[in-house]
Amino acid sequence: MSRNKQFTLVELLVVIAIIAILAGILLPVLSSSREKAKSSNCKSNLKQLGMGLKMYTNANSGMFPMCKFSGTKMNWYNTFYRYIKTPKVYACPSQASAAQALTNAFETGAAATPVNYIPNQLVFGSLQTAGVPNYVAERRIKDPSGTVALVDFNPELTNTGRVVDGFGTANIDPKTATELRVGYVHQKRINILWVDGHVGDSDLLKDKDLTLDK
Repeated sequence: MSRNKQFTLVELLVVIAIIAILAGILLPVLSSSREKAKSSNCKSNLKQLGMGLKMYTNANSGMFPMCKFSGTKMNWYNTFYRYIKTPKVYACPSQASAAQALTNAFETGAAATPVNYIPNQLVFGSLQTAGVPNYVAERRIKDPSGTVALVDFNPELTNTGRVVDGFGTANIDPKTATELRVGYVHQKRINILWVDGHVGDSDLLKDKDLTLDK
């Protein structure tokens, strides 16, 4: 005559404890995997934006766009939208921009669009004085593979609606920046589009990564 074996309270607690331990091990791994996937998609975005940058320079005698075009609603990303018309490409998967909001902003030519990428203002021209543009030519960049073009934008600025046209050497180090404009959003790393079109990542940008004359 057989009898059904029943779990004792101790045995149930042991099983629950084992499940909790396994969950504690697996959840961080799954979370890390998801973030790696987002980082990979972000790099794909930057790669496409790199293609947009190349198309722009080819169409404009080897000149890079301005971070912002004075006296108009045009920013660098509005000029790219002529070539890269997929709004989600301008939104890092690890940040919270809405693709539809970007679509509306691009189509209306809004200047204050919270895209998730920000240009090196030493490469993308900035105004020398009010109304005087400072376009940068490709030939001025001595080391295209070692000079930053675009990086992740700091989400703390994005989430408050803060829009910054570009960043410089004073805005890159979390320990010293008075206004951290770049975003180390991928497990404390930042994704980078370099001027030559390749994409990589780093745990800390350096001044030499931004300057034109190495």
